[in-house]
Amino acid sequence: MDVDDRDPPESGGRLLADRYRLGAFVGQGGAATVYEAVDVVLGRRVAVKLYESADPLGRYRFASEARLLAGLSHPGLVTVYDVCLDGDQPFLVMRLVDGPSVRDLLARGAFVPDAVARIGVRLAHVLAYIHAHDVVHRDVKPGNVLVDAAGDCHLTDFGLARATSAVHLTGPGEYVGTAAYLAPEQITDADVGPPADIYSLGLLLLECLTGRTEYTGNAAETALARLSRPPRIPDDLPGSWWNVLTAMTAQDPAARPAAARCATLLTTVADEPGDTVEALVPRPRPASPRPVHAGLAALAVAAVAAAVAAAPEAVPGQPVGRPPAVAPETSRTTEPPPPPAPRVVPPGTTTFADRVTPRTHREPGPPARKDKPNKGKKHGKGRGKG
Repeated sequence: MDVDDRDPPESGGRLLADRYRLGAFVGQGGAATVYEAVDVVLGRRVAVKLYESADPLGRYRFASEARLLAGLSHPGLVTVYDVCLDGDQPFLVMRLVDGPSVRDLLARGAFVPDAVARIGVRLAHVLAYIHAHDVVHRDVKPGNVLVDAAGDCHLTDFGLARATSAVHLTGPGEYVGTAAYLAPEQITDADVGPPADIYSLGLLLLECLTGRTEYTGNAAETALARLSRPPRIPDDLPGSWWNVLTAMTAQDPAARPAAARCATLLTTVADEPGDTVEALVPRPRPASPRPVHAGLAALAVAAVAAAVAAAPEAVPGQPVGRPPAVAPETSRTTEPPPPPAPRVVPPGTTTFADRVTPRTHREPGPPARKDKPNKGKKHGKGRGKG
């Protein structure tokens, strides 16, 4: 759950169900607010997610979240301790993860690749688990990933999750999720499955590596961008990152690897020679891109309205743009790609790879120059200067 810009509500030290004493504000999103709390019966700190709206659909989704989480148990999920769905303010009582979100950490800059790989492996295992239990999260994003004191990640906020066999609650032209991290099919199709979570995870990992959100702007602008082009994945990322992220963010859902396969690929990336760290150490954030001209933004909004209106006529499975085709269960990581063409780098500048991969050895220099023997002097066989 993201922390929004509104003033945090005061808990007033309320006692819920004669057991949970509300404390500090943690986060707010949609119609729910999360507080730290104390279970006065067991004397332990917990997190309480309090639903504060009379919207019937929202209450139904809140109850659905409670039921989904109650049936799941994984180290990468937040454990549910208690639930109350009666009364004017239903609430969930969960384990308190005492740590920042990935979104909070990104405010300091991009992460080193090894840390990103470890985040990816953990979240891929979590997604493999919930997908095996017929659940799609539908809102994987940095604000919904918490990092505890040990550096372990936890996927939170199942308010938009649903069982794949459940009845659809979204109508034509509607979507659920956060615009910047939606998969293309979340915009054009009503039926969204596990591949949507894989796409969102790919965007999350890309943002952790580059320090920038790939699709920005309002909902219409981000929808237009993802329907017209694949994510811009730097081709000089270290190791096999380009291969893995390209597969995870394939435009065609059927072309994306399953979550368990993603965990294997990301484990391979983490084991590749390169930088190794013990903590999430961010790199400096790159310069912000130039803002879009207001006239161009208006044209983009008008264009996406037409694109979204025509979305039902889109042919499922047909990719938009030209993302490289990668089979779901195959990987290019076992066979390194051919080296890129040499580029001229001005003296005193560094490439993206120079910034993300610490040098662990001296780069080989040019071959030693053999001096020609001085004229008029004879040298023995096999001997000479140089």
